[in-house]
Amino acid sequence: DIFSKVNTAYSEKVAAVPVVHLVIKETGEREECYGNICEKLKIDKIENLNKFDAVLINMITGFDIDVNDLEIIRKKFKGRIYLDIHTLSRDYGDKAIRNFRIIPGAAKWIAGADFIQVNESELKTLFDLKSEYEIAEEVLKCGEKVLIITKAGKGAKMYYLKNKNVNSLFIPAEKTEDLNKVGCGDVFGAAFLLAYFKKFSLTQALKKANLAAAFAAGNNFDKLENLF
Repeated sequence: DIFSKVNTAYSEKVAAVPVVHLVIKETGEREECYGNICEKLKIDKIENLNKFDAVLINMITGFDIDVNDLEIIRKKFKGRIYLDIHTLSRDYGDKAIRNFRIIPGAAKWIAGADFIQVNESELKTLFDLKSEYEIAEEVLKCGEKVLIITKAGKGAKMYYLKNKNVNSLFIPAEKTEDLNKVGCGDVFGAAFLLAYFKKFSLTQALKKANLAAAFAAGNNFDKLENLF
C-alpha cells in the first residue's frame, strides 16, 4: 500500500538489497554491520531534475552516491538540496563493520548541499575539530548552509548565517515514550524539508521536524499525517 503511492520510474531492480545488522544500546551509538552493498545510484540517468521541488539525499549505506554525483546534481538542479550525512560518516572495516571516521573530502560534500543533517556523533566526522561550534563555523565557511544537529532525547540544534554572523537555535525534544530508536532521524529530515517547502520558517520547520521525530520514536506514525 505504501509503495503504490511512490513513483518508481527512477528505481532499478537489484539482485539483493543492502542489509544492515544493528545492535541498539540503551545509551550511545548503535553498532552497525552491513551486507549486500550494491552499486551506487545512476544519477546521470535522471533527467530534468528541476521539475522537482527539492532533492533529499540520505546516505543510508554511505555508498548511495559519491561526491562527483552530488556535484552533478548541484549543477543540474536549481532548487534546495538536503543532505543527511548518516552512514557516510562511517568507514567499511573488517567483517563489514562500520566505524566512525573523518569523512574524506567533507568540504566538497557540504558545498554541494544547502541543508546538512548530522547527529552528535556524525558531526565529529565532518572536520577534525574539538567543539560543536568550531565544526559549525567550518561548515558555514562552505557557503550559505544550514547545519542541523539531531540530539536524540535532548532535541535538535540548527546553525545558520545571519548578516554573515553564525547564529544558532535549539529546540528541546518533545516528551514521548521512547519505543523506537530506528529511523527517527530519517523522519526528521523528510519532515524538515517538507515543512520548509510548505513555506514554514526555518524555526517552524525545525519544530515540525522535532515533533515528527518524536512521533516516530513513540510509534505514533498516524499523527504524522496531521502535522502539516
